[in-house]
Amino acid sequence: MIYNLYTVADKKQVGNKAYNLMLLKRAAYNVPNGFVLSRDFCKIIKKSFSLNLKKQIKDYLKQIDYGGELYPLVVRSSSIYEDSVKQSFAGQFTSITNINNEKELFLAISKVIASEKKISLKSYTNKKLKDTLAVIIQKQIIPKLSGVYFTKNPITNKGFLIEHVKGHLEEMVSGKKNSLKINTTKQLNKTFKKLYLEGKQIEQYFKYPQDIEFAIDNKDRIWFLQTRNITTLKNIKKIIVNKAKNQKELKGITLSNGYAKGNIEYVSDATDPKEAYKIFKKGNILVTYVLFPEYDLIFKKAKAVICEVDSITSHPAIVARENNIPCIGGINISKLLKETNNFDEVIVDGKKGKVYYSPKLKILVNKEKSLFKMIKIIKTKEFENDKKELTKYILSLDYINIEIKLKNMVEFMQDNFKEYLKAKNKNNLNLASSYFRNLVPFLQEGFYKLLLKEYSKEDIISSFTRIDQGKKPVTPLEKSYKVIRKYIQEMDKNATIDGKHLWDFKL
Repeated sequence: MIYNLYTVADKKQVGNKAYNLMLLKRAAYNVPNGFVLSRDFCKIIKKSFSLNLKKQIKDYLKQIDYGGELYPLVVRSSSIYEDSVKQSFAGQFTSITNINNEKELFLAISKVIASEKKISLKSYTNKKLKDTLAVIIQKQIIPKLSGVYFTKNPITNKGFLIEHVKGHLEEMVSGKKNSLKINTTKQLNKTFKKLYLEGKQIEQYFKYPQDIEFAIDNKDRIWFLQTRNITTLKNIKKIIVNKAKNQKELKGITLSNGYAKGNIEYVSDATDPKEAYKIFKKGNILVTYVLFPEYDLIFKKAKAVICEVDSITSHPAIVARENNIPCIGGINISKLLKETNNFDEVIVDGKKGKVYYSPKLKILVNKEKSLFKMIKIIKTKEFENDKKELTKYILSLDYINIEIKLKNMVEFMQDNFKEYLKAKNKNNLNLASSYFRNLVPFLQEGFYKLLLKEYSKEDIISSFTRIDQGKKPVTPLEKSYKVIRKYIQEMDKNATIDGKHLWDFKL
């Protein structure tokens, strides 16, 4: 059977998400027009998506003003298990946006129904899921802003929290954009004040703190896309963190409260999920940029999570809270990985949003035979000239072939360094050491500072993250970082005892 959203149907047939939207629409809140394909209807589609079934859907489509890029549709799941008090099933089922015609719509419906078979769902629940899905078809809102409103802050268990971004919410949830946060009434403008008040009314209506997904269009109209009970409220215990004197700290944002001490283990988004689960040691602390639903098994083995995405509604944040483990977001993962070894011990302080760690010692050579003893670092004329040239290249990112120009510059600097090593006298070795010691900090820190003159911090971090995750560079910024990143990695790797192979590599 098919139900309009302005009716209220059997919850078991339409699922929790659709049922809550029906209640909101009946209570006169702004909910985009649409209809729901019941569980029984979807069960028939799985067997055969016949012309008769498609005709029934077309009849309901006539009630929605849609078509083309200006008026697209969105197709979402609605399960009897989804959005329950215990589990949200965030990101587990497929949702499809920007549907412009009937052909795309029927394909999207089939894909959403088929998402019930996803492997990641097995890690999320012990239940065998079969024929649990209904499908919501709605007019898609083109948002100026979108976000999530927690009527009770799930981190502090008091107050409220609104997270929002420009454009679509997926940009925030996936970690592509950092969200803006509102947690005091003083921060509310006219539109957000209206959202705040309506959210509190919805909380009273459902008699439970709500996790509300919303969109604000170009006319400043507020649209409610979803509401569900917050799944992760818990009592917060006071814990005293014993930080060692020699430990450094990285400040992030608390995404899930708690405390953990253990060994870190990095998992890349590029790793096969099954292989990553097999390798990951139970009880370790998961370090990652952003992990998606396919990796949920790992969260069940992890003691805590450290990630770069900083949104409280990101997938790592939600799953960490549901597994009752601490999660710190907004951490500079590249820096953490650079200053620690895999399986080093760290402390995760969920209350303060901090990670404490002991930085690794970069031992280039042994004390007896070192070419690079702690000598006075000389600001050589040669290095200063080379640095000026490299700076010029870095700041000229509009060049089409920036990566080629940087490679040429690196090779030139390699040659200069090798010239110092040819002569076996103390003065030249000191010059080589100074050159090396000046250049590494410049590339690791100066490169980033130079980029800040041309780019925003958000653009730089986003570009660096794409390359760190192994994605193909597209922009000049990404191309230049890939060269510098390789450069620094190879310098560290090739720092041998005699120093001769420091720069024996090709980019």
